[in-house]
Amino acid sequence: TLRQQAEAIYISVKNNIYYDGNYQNNTDWVKAADDGFRNRRGDCYVYFGTAKALLNRAEITNMDIIKKGGGHYWSLVDLGQGWYHFDSTPRKTGGEFFMLTDAELTTYSKEIGKGSHVWDVDEYPATPLK
Repeated sequence: TLRQQAEAIYISVKNNIYYDGNYQNNTDWVKAADDGFRNRRGDCYVYFGTAKALLNRAEITNMDIIKKGGGHYWSLVDLGQGWYHFDSTPRKTGGEFFMLTDAELTTYSKEIGKGSHVWDVDEYPATPLK
């Protein structure tokens, strides 16, 4: 199913790239994806770009999200039941960020993530409530 494919992409990207906060590119997602595949290291932009390349290849509808003020990148995916947040970047605080609603991600960002996921809600489609 689309959900199984998206989850496999999420797990693969999250588990096969080493987080490196010294990555210097945040404008060319194709280069970031290439760096993810070749070097298996990078920051959230590499996780985002690598996941985007695989989601596109699997023909899974996705949309880019940029944190207000920059500094973090993730995706919205639509697997046929509406848009959900998809962020394969691992967090020191733990947690899974596959198919999260706006409410779930906002709660995490406020309570644990210290503002990690703040986006302009007027620029993106809202997720389902559950």
